[in-house]
Amino acid sequence: MVYHPRDPAHRTVSRRDFLRKSLAAGVALPTSAAILAACGDDPSGPQDPGADDQIPRFGSLDNPVTLQTYDDNPPIDSNLEPEAGPLVIYNWEQYMWKQVLNDFSKEFDVEVKYETFYNMEQAIAKFQSGEVDYDVFFPTIDYVPKLVAGKLIQPLNHDYMPNIKNLWPVMQDPYYDQGSQYSVPYTIYHTGMCWRTDIVPVEPEDLVASGNPYEIFWNEDYAGQVGIYDAYREALSLGMYRDHLDETDLNTDDPAVIEAARDRLIELNELVGVKTTIDGAYAGVPEGKFGLHQSWSGDIQAGPWYTSDPKKEAPLLRYYWPARDGFGGTIDNDTYAIPTSAKNPVLAHKFLNFMLDEFNGIKNWTWVGYQVPFSAVDEETIFEESYPGLKGWFSWDYGAPKGEHWNNLKPTIVSEADFDIGKRATGLPVEVDELWSGAYAEFKSG
Repeated sequence: MVYHPRDPAHRTVSRRDFLRKSLAAGVALPTSAAILAACGDDPSGPQDPGADDQIPRFGSLDNPVTLQTYDDNPPIDSNLEPEAGPLVIYNWEQYMWKQVLNDFSKEFDVEVKYETFYNMEQAIAKFQSGEVDYDVFFPTIDYVPKLVAGKLIQPLNHDYMPNIKNLWPVMQDPYYDQGSQYSVPYTIYHTGMCWRTDIVPVEPEDLVASGNPYEIFWNEDYAGQVGIYDAYREALSLGMYRDHLDETDLNTDDPAVIEAARDRLIELNELVGVKTTIDGAYAGVPEGKFGLHQSWSGDIQAGPWYTSDPKKEAPLLRYYWPARDGFGGTIDNDTYAIPTSAKNPVLAHKFLNFMLDEFNGIKNWTWVGYQVPFSAVDEETIFEESYPGLKGWFSWDYGAPKGEHWNNLKPTIVSEADFDIGKRATGLPVEVDELWSGAYAEFKSG
């Protein structure tokens, strides 16, 4: 039997759970400074003559960046035959459907190995140790410039990836890696809020009418029912949106703004006893353990799998992203990349192209819950009509009339226009990142 990853009968730790669990448990991890040093950005250490080319180039929406290239780290040549494999993929746990990997294995007659990591720090430490050779890696966008500066990922040869045309134009030419020189977008999501209307009896239009949707988290009526992500930038951003709405700077280096966001979280805890969680959005709210939670769109999209009585409870779920009504909101994406040390770089390029195929990419989405940025996706109809050949994966009925349970979760679909209005959390210099993480640690310490 094939289980959905959110199905309680097959519950394991997801890609984002690992990060949140590590933070919540206080796991000892390398500092940002240590990671940057490992990637060639230690300003206190010895530098090569071309030192400027060793410093990560962090782009922004207003200042897109073309990442540097190196003579000793060129892309592979065109027209090469794929290697014999096995193809080794290094990804977050439960962030790719095994069935899709099996499909690739069958099509290319190669073995596929899937290995996992807990967080970026652990993954990069493994690269630096030389312990393993991976062919495909899944870095977050803030680490892509660091990996490039450290020559840990190789430039991509787009001759092997004609399916990149299936991506939205904005995803083919992202601000953090112009021209997709080193990375290709994997999934997309925005950060909003999810709730159950039997616990928090409001509708999205009520949040709009309030003039500040984010204030609902500070509503004492919902004390004991409120959760936020245990991730320092997401949590502090919520405090910033509470005060600044669409004027929020998610990448600010102003200590006063960061400290004010910390104070907002402290106030939030005093008012409602907020909980920082691992699974509060995709499991806690559907199960009724929370009434309201900060939410990635991909998390709550999987929410119906967690309700005890889907026919009755799935229609109670809501998701809202305030940016669509001018209140500000975060949007982001994850990526694929090919390590410089890959033993099967041609096969790795073939895999990226395989996943950029519309059918394969959307099939994977139906399992992981996180959307692909394909032009073929019609956000108005995907839940009702599914995608040709996918046998109604997007119209699970849970005992309810076809598609009914999705009526209130349609806002989880990310549109291309959302990327014109959503704010992006970019990579931060070490000293700024430490301001953010330090402020969050102060909130967590009580």
